Amino acid sequence: MVSYKYKSGYVVYDDHSNKIYLSDSQHSNKNEPYVVSDAVCEYEELCAPCTLDEILLTYISSPVCNMKCDYCYEKESFKSGRAVMTAEQHMNVYLQTLKTFPNANVAITLFGGEPLLAKSEILYFLETLDKHCEENSLHMPSVAMITNGTMVDEQICDMFNKYFNGVTFSVDGFKEAHDKYRKYNNGADTYAHVHQNISRLNSSKTFKTACEATITSAFFDDYSFATVEKIWDTCKELQFSTIEFICVFGNDCEDFAIKELDKLDRFAKDLVKIWCEHVMNDEHVIKIPRLVNFLALLSGNKTLDEMRCSAGYSNFAFDSNNNIYPCQGYVGDDDYLMGKVSESGLEFFPTKKGVISKENFPFCKTCVCRKGCSSFCYVTMKEAGDKLPPSCLFNQMIFKHFLLAFVEIMDSPNKSKLVVGAKRLVNA
Repeated sequence: MVSYKYKSGYVVYDDHSNKIYLSDSQHSNKNEPYVVSDAVCEYEELCAPCTLDEILLTYISSPVCNMKCDYCYEKESFKSGRAVMTAEQHMNVYLQTLKTFPNANVAITLFGGEPLLAKSEILYFLETLDKHCEENSLHMPSVAMITNGTMVDEQICDMFNKYFNGVTFSVDGFKEAHDKYRKYNNGADTYAHVHQNISRLNSSKTFKTACEATITSAFFDDYSFATVEKIWDTCKELQFSTIEFICVFGNDCEDFAIKELDKLDRFAKDLVKIWCEHVMNDEHVIKIPRLVNFLALLSGNKTLDEMRCSAGYSNFAFDSNNNIYPCQGYVGDDDYLMGKVSESGLEFFPTKKGVISKENFPFCKTCVCRKGCSSFCYVTMKEAGDKLPPSCLFNQMIFKHFLLAFVEIMDSPNKSKLVVGAKRLVNA
């Protein structure tokens, strides 16, 4: 149970029952639960059970990158001894997966490094895959990519439109923040090229694009609410349907590290404010996954409490050495090498792990926002050790400010707008 100051009293949230109370006391929930029943939405499932019905294949298409971001989490072990994956290797992973999981739907994500450094191999792979599926009466797998956006030319635009279901671009919110730490290998700025390339793609795209923004100290240079407005306007201009924020702290001596948590908390509050305004007033609002989840939790009792980590269970990452890892976060870590791709299928070592759930981690057991959290990640929790991972800290800030904003809106004439916006957004 947690309480937050609200007007002359407190908002008390019972994380076990998912009930909200308005109370005069910081530690009391003796009042009747705050009534939101008329706001309950019939949502579709937010998080499907972790099953083997769908297998996600993450290809490390290229282990190297044409950029050198100060905060990049990929260590030298990620790149060492690895080459660009050939088209044949890409295709073989797919074929061997079908042997191992013959009844599963397969989804593919192309990752790096910068995957488009392997664009000729990727294009040939997708042409071969498309032909194979047509000749064998198979559905073409869902295909996605995570890219820095610097290499999107006309040929890549055509490839995206023909084969892809979604592309995520790494864009750090706005020009000044992006260019401070996201540089080419020669030190040159990248934002102008990325902006130009995405704009070119938007003139003809047939799929949804998303943004992955890393929050750094650059967000807080001369910070004001206008900073959040600038991020929002950039995402709308570039036609992103979703934006995900990644919080990286680093060491205190590192320039990009967020050292003042009060500024991060203010950013969380301002982000909640602008997003709620758009949910109530815009027909096409940008999704922020953690906020969509919290909205569904509080207005529709849609819980993610049983969310599982699919890494190493139905999610696998592959490199050019035919190695199998639980996900891209483990590539290069021999302690988590879990198998090899062979001609007879995916051969897993005896150490292949089972499903990891929130129940395995003390952070999750005691976290007030666990029922609406989709940021659960074994990699980040393992690396954090005894400290609360940055993603969890930011999530808790977002939850606090959204809970207060939700109660305030439901107590206002805007209540009906939020209900309509919630149904439209979550079921989109």
